[in-house]
Amino acid sequence: MTPAAQFACTPILEKLNSKVRRGVIQRVEAMVRELDFLVQREDRYLSLLKSAGWKDHHFHVIFFLNSFYQRVLGPQKSAAREGPEGLGTFVPIHHGSVVFDRRSAQQVNAAERNFNTMNQQLNVSVHWLHANTCRDLIYLMAGVALDERPVDQ
Repeated sequence: MTPAAQFACTPILEKLNSKVRRGVIQRVEAMVRELDFLVQREDRYLSLLKSAGWKDHHFHVIFFLNSFYQRVLGPQKSAAREGPEGLGTFVPIHHGSVVFDRRSAQQVNAAERNFNTMNQQLNVSVHWLHANTCRDLIYLMAGVALDERPVDQ
């Protein structure tokens, strides 16, 4: 990760336990390696984004947001779904010393709302958070960039 991206991500990373933090960082690093590969391959979608002003540190921050969602918030959100299918909603889940119940589900739902609000303010599409690889993410991001281009181009 570039120093600028590392600086932007540090406040969230510091709050994660070391194993989870390591998992998020490893996922980001894998996406950075894939980005380097796409640069070498002169990927057309990546070229489009770079010509629109995207820099490596921008990609790295998006990789972090994606990885945080994929490794931390997304799995918790799936257990916190509201309604009868939410595992912790009516029947608490016990995993070791951790209990996932209605209260923790409410906290996860609030965290996800805040995370989504932040992403909206940053113009980060929710679809970008669901991408599994750097290439998938670049493809989705390029689609947004193409939609924003003037019609005559």
